[in-house]
Amino acid sequence: MNGGAYGAGKAASGQGFDGIGFLMRPHVMLRSLCWLFSVIVFACISTEGWTSDGRCQYDGDDSACTLGNAVGVVGFLAASVLLVCDALFDSFSSIKIRRRVVVADMAFCAAWAVMSFVGFCHLSNSWRRARMPYDGYGLNNVRAAIAFCFFAIPAWAGCSYLAYLRYKQGLDASQFMSTYDAAEQPAPDTMAYGQAMGHDGAISDYAQAPFSQTDNNMGQQQAATNPFQAPSY
Repeated sequence: MNGGAYGAGKAASGQGFDGIGFLMRPHVMLRSLCWLFSVIVFACISTEGWTSDGRCQYDGDDSACTLGNAVGVVGFLAASVLLVCDALFDSFSSIKIRRRVVVADMAFCAAWAVMSFVGFCHLSNSWRRARMPYDGYGLNNVRAAIAFCFFAIPAWAGCSYLAYLRYKQGLDASQFMSTYDAAEQPAPDTMAYGQAMGHDGAISDYAQAPFSQTDNNMGQQQAATNPFQAPSY
């Protein structure tokens, strides 16, 4: 994991975007797989999921084709948006924005892992009852949609888990910064000379050095009580 808050990298000033380093990040690689699997699922169903007369290949169950298409299309769009957020994540200066992005990433990926599982179960169950297509039309695409819908389950779940690790890392970093800021506050008994604490607890500067006023008062009292002056020769 990267060293910044919520897994953000520490970009050096004047350094451009590192595309190779970005693509080598574990959550980016997993998200790219989610993007690819989603494209395959909705492409297979859209092209040959229906026959020429508009009948769904999955035993005529239109809900199976619709659900498979929805899982693929929404997964493709969401993976594209999240990849853009990953590319811009290091440039987000606000920790609140980073936290919201990570939480949204974690929640959606977990939800879409569940939706991919539901889609896989529905498609495979409908295909089990379906008749073999005439002349094998769309056979490979129908089976590929089921297979890649299954492959998408661990991919989305892995993205959610990595987002959880980034979220946990961000919480630990926030707690560390809060503790560090509290430790930086000066204690009342360790204030430097030239500072004083007012009645409201605020620290203010004073110009006079310590003991200077006391020394002046003592000198004036001694001069008043002792009129003797040293003779001058």
